[in-house]
This record gives sequence, C-alpha cells and structure tokens, in this order.
Amino acid sequence: MAAIRILHLLNTLSDASLNRLVLSLVRGLDGGRYELHVGCLFGGGPFADEMSRAGARVVNFEMQGYRDLAVINRLSRYIRSHDVQLLHTHILRADLVGWLSVRLARRCHLFATKHNLGYVRGEKRHVLRNLLYCVSLYMPDLVISVSDSMRQRMVRLPGLSEERFATVHNGIDADHYFAPEAREACRREMGIRDGIHVIGYVGRLAAGKGLETLIESMPAVLQKRPGTRLLLVGEGPLRDALVDLAEDTGVASKLIFTGFRAHVPRVLAALDLFVLPSLAEGFPLSVLEAMAAAKPIVATRIAGVVEQIEDEVTGLLVPPGDRAALAGAVLRLLEDKDLAERIARRAQRRAREEFTLQRMVEDYDALYRKLLA
Repeated sequence: MAAIRILHLLNTLSDASLNRLVLSLVRGLDGGRYELHVGCLFGGGPFADEMSRAGARVVNFEMQGYRDLAVINRLSRYIRSHDVQLLHTHILRADLVGWLSVRLARRCHLFATKHNLGYVRGEKRHVLRNLLYCVSLYMPDLVISVSDSMRQRMVRLPGLSEERFATVHNGIDADHYFAPEAREACRREMGIRDGIHVIGYVGRLAAGKGLETLIESMPAVLQKRPGTRLLLVGEGPLRDALVDLAEDTGVASKLIFTGFRAHVPRVLAALDLFVLPSLAEGFPLSVLEAMAAAKPIVATRIAGVVEQIEDEVTGLLVPPGDRAALAGAVLRLLEDKDLAERIARRAQRRAREEFTLQRMVEDYDALYRKLLA
C-alpha cells in the first residue's frame, strides 16, 4: 500500500510550541503509512534539523515578504511534483497561501489546524487579521480545532456546518516534563536561595498573554509573601514594556526575566507554582506541560483552558484581567501546601491519562485516513 503523502506548512521552523507539536506528529505517525514533508514560508530555524532527523523531508519556500505572491506558484509546483495528497496548514499566513496553492495545484486536500481563536487588541493589525481568520475557516476541507469551545464558536459563522470541523486536543509526552531532580541545580543557576517561593510563566512575552495583570498582582502577593519571586521565561515584543512596568510597580527586584530557555522541564522543576494569566488561548501546551510537571496552577477562565483545568480540582481559575483575584489564588496555593499538592497530583494524573501524545497522534491519524479513504 502506497504511503500517504502529507505536507505540513508553517511560517518558520523556530523554537515555538506550534513547531514542537508538529514535530511530535512527525515522530508519532507511522513512517510506513505516511510520507511526511514539513515546509516553512520564511526561512528555516533550529527545528529544521529536528524535523529531518524525525524522518520528514524539510523544504523552505523562501517567501520574500508579504507581497511575494510567487510563493503560491512555488508551493503548488512542490505539491504537484511530490504528489502531495494533503496539505496541513497551522497558522493564518500558511492557511491563506496554502489554500491558493491547492487551488492552483488542483489535486490536493487541505486541512487547517486552528490553534487559537484569532488575534487580540495590541497585536499588529489585529482587526484585519481577525477578518482574514474568519475568511480562512471557509477554505479547508476540514478545520481542526484544538478545543471544543473554539469549535463551537467557529461553527456559529454563517454557512459553516459541523461537518467541516473536528476537535483534536493537543497532547504531550507527560513523563518528559517531570524532572524534579533538576530543581535545585536550576534554582542555583538563577540565584534563587532556599526557602524562596517561585511562581512562573513560560511562553511568549506578547500581547494577549495577560502579563501586565500578572506583574500588577505582585505587590499584593509580596505584601504577604515578601520572599516570593516571579520568573518570566521566554522572549517577545513586550519584554521592554514589561521591564518598565515592573519598575513602575516597584517589583522589579522580585522579577527574573530568563529570556529563551530550551529545556522547559528543567525550568518547570524550579517553580513552586505555575501561572497562565492569558486573555485568550486555544489549548495551551504550557498548561499541559505544567500539569505533567506536577505543578499547582493558577490560570484564567478562558476558552481552551477550562477544558484542561477543572477549578478547585486540577488548578485554580480566575477571571482574565482581574489582578486581585489572581493575587488571591496565588497566595492561597502558596499558603496552603496540602491544597497545592493535591491539585498538582490530580493535574499530573489528568495530563498522563487524558492529554497524551499517543492520543493526539491517533486522532490525527484517524482524520487523515477518513478524508483520504
């Protein structure tokens, strides 16, 4: 039986949660059943070699800015020359370029996984991009949502039916993220003394992540727990603004900006508490990783997260943008060690049982085979 030829299309192959997810698919899908290609529109990145080692054929379509419409022809030629049966896109620009290329190639199915519900105020051209996001839902043969709540909102658009959509929750290798043996060494590297409580966020420092609310909640936390430190792990366009906000709020000395860290399990091991203060998310891998690492979690009650965290059972949920509620939940877990441990154990169990990498791969495998049957 001939292998099913699939091309995953991304913007870049930089180190990001989206690319880690695609790499997991490449590693997890049966190499005897699938011939996998991974394409990027803009340049390569450190994940290019990882994808190649996992068995994928990697291609850079060398898009030269937003006006480079010739990329559509390059992609369609690649689809035809390699007899690609299914183009699987993962981000808005790839969705749009991919749809036009498939129309030109005329012999390829189109999947699109939507990893979020659009763009938030503060992101560049968010109004235009949200309009294009809505338009892009009408293009693929199948739209895959990473959460049920996202899918339910998408199908409300006129002319869209349930049959066009499916939900596949993100999954992870839970055991990989549990690394308690790395805790002390990682804390020493960052100058964190014994007895200091560390709360942390891991992800992009970008609009919509609610990091302003997190920093503004710190004075209330420090008033009761002055030894607490806030660890912000990642890079992004808001870094300088967040540094300034920490200075203005008077908590700069209690913050640690680590920049990009490649070994996420090691950083998670150093934390006492994980916080996700986002205003909008799809189905964040960072929460799954913190669950797998057995960390108590405070997160905002938003779409996607509510399918990961059951309030008071596997984490504490607070309204987005509410710094008083956020500070209160953080203090509650810092002060009630028994509650924090119970929540952490339950969260880890749920990550290991429900949000596995194997389950995610099996769900995608079933959808691929159903469409191409």
